[in-house]
Amino acid sequence: MSLFAQTALAAFVLVSLMHLSAILLRKEMWRKISKIFLMPLLICFYTAAAKNVLPAALLGAVFGWFGDILLIKIDDKRFFVLGLLGFLLGHLCYIPSMLFFTGALHIKALIISAVLAVPLWFLVNRIINPSPDMRVPVMIYSGIIELMVLSALQLMLYRRDLPGILPFAGGVFFAVSDGILGRYTFRTLPRYGNFPIMLGYLAGQGCILLGLAYC
Repeated sequence: MSLFAQTALAAFVLVSLMHLSAILLRKEMWRKISKIFLMPLLICFYTAAAKNVLPAALLGAVFGWFGDILLIKIDDKRFFVLGLLGFLLGHLCYIPSMLFFTGALHIKALIISAVLAVPLWFLVNRIINPSPDMRVPVMIYSGIIELMVLSALQLMLYRRDLPGILPFAGGVFFAVSDGILGRYTFRTLPRYGNFPIMLGYLAGQGCILLGLAYC
């Protein structure tokens, strides 16, 4: 890993800790400022560290950054929908990035996981229980993130090493984070509700791009 990549990764971890601390301490200004710099630092790390810089992976991270910025004003439904679109496009970019390294699909795992994904998709949407005007966007989004996790599973089964495991772990972190976000977007957010959301999100983005960088 180059010095620049190490510095960018260390800065991402540091700013992530600052952001999470700002949530716990309820320092809104620092929360908003730190959120703007999270993905650019991770993008710098990925471009410096990756053996194969995939345009789709890079674009996925950029869309994630757009989603971060838009969801700063999460109380505004228009910004929430646009932020959701940004993350959805990011997931759509991560899917081919992961499948790029698989070589071949693990058919048995694909069939089993696809069968399990259907009832899980219904369960997630029932738990989130969005408002009628948001039901279709949330259902589409949850379906896309399931496809992203399945793609990461294929990568993990093909590689069977740390770079293969990390994107799958990242996909799971991302799914949990988005599930919590979806649940409380339509309800009263607990005092520190943003903390597990952002913890899962940062772990998800970090694991995905770290794994893809070394595949």
